[in-house]
Order: sequence, then structure tokens, then C-alpha cells
Amino acid sequence: MPRYFFHTNNPSESNLQDDEGFDFASVHEAKCQAVAYAGRALADSSEKFWDHGDFELTVTDDKGLILLTMRVIATEAPALRAMHRPTP
Repeated sequence: MPRYFFHTNNPSESNLQDDEGFDFASVHEAKCQAVAYAGRALADSSEKFWDHGDFELTVTDDKGLILLTMRVIATEAPALRAMHRPTP
């Protein structure tokens, strides 16, 4: 069964290099599990996520070949940023 490695890059947390990996029957299953994994990782860092608003998950095979990358980028609307701007 193929082994897939989930590496995360989240500026508000430390980067996580997956050295153990996960066994999945297919790339399709690995893709589905990557979405669930990213969701849990984002939920676990929800308070800190907005500090940088950037999260990336890279899935590789057992040879280190990058198979897919998921990226979540958050941007606050100008109206919200204006509400937090200090008044002179």
C-alpha cells in the first residue's frame, strides 16, 4: 500500500515535517484525507491562524515527490481593517 507524507507550513506555528506518513490505497484517498487533515490543523490553530493568514499542506510520496499542495490564504476586507485602525 502506498505511503503518503503530510508536511505543513504554517507561519503562526512551527513547520511540521512528517517522517512517519500514512498508508492509503490510492491517491484519491490521500487527497480526501489531506482535506480532513488540513481542516483539523486549521481548527487546532484557529486563534493563531489570523496572525499570518497562511497555511500550506504538501503531500509527498515515499520518494519525496510532491503529489499535491493545498494552500489556505486569509485576507481581511478593507472595511474590517479600517475598524481596527487606531484613530489619531
